[in-house]
Amino acid sequence: MQDFLEKGFNEEKLLNEINNADSEFYFAMVENKLAGYMKINFRNAQTEYKEENGIELERIYVLKQYLGNMLGQALFNKALEIAMENKMDYLWLGVWEHNPRAISFYKKNGLTEFSSHIFRVGDDDQIDIIMRKNLIG
Repeated sequence: MQDFLEKGFNEEKLLNEINNADSEFYFAMVENKLAGYMKINFRNAQTEYKEENGIELERIYVLKQYLGNMLGQALFNKALEIAMENKMDYLWLGVWEHNPRAISFYKKNGLTEFSSHIFRVGDDDQIDIIMRKNLIG
């Protein structure tokens, strides 16, 4: 996990992500304190399925003490709003197969499973379930 955090969230990598015109970050604040954030990707910034008509919700994180306060729902709703404003056909994401809380949340919000992929954490291969929500028709 330490290796994953150092490689995936180091300053250089995060600055590259922030400066990517096809990625956007949104932050949830509670009483002027950072409580969570999300990252969405368009076009070539998407980690997979780099289709012009799709948007990836790559990250949606809420600090543990704020879980249950609807912040995750607010961030997810913002992602949907952005997707619809940009006339995207679908929103997609990957979620760890052993995260039943998140899987349930996404299913409740209309996402369905359509694929999976290997997600490497250090030397350990994990499986992400790939889910999507169609936004047209």
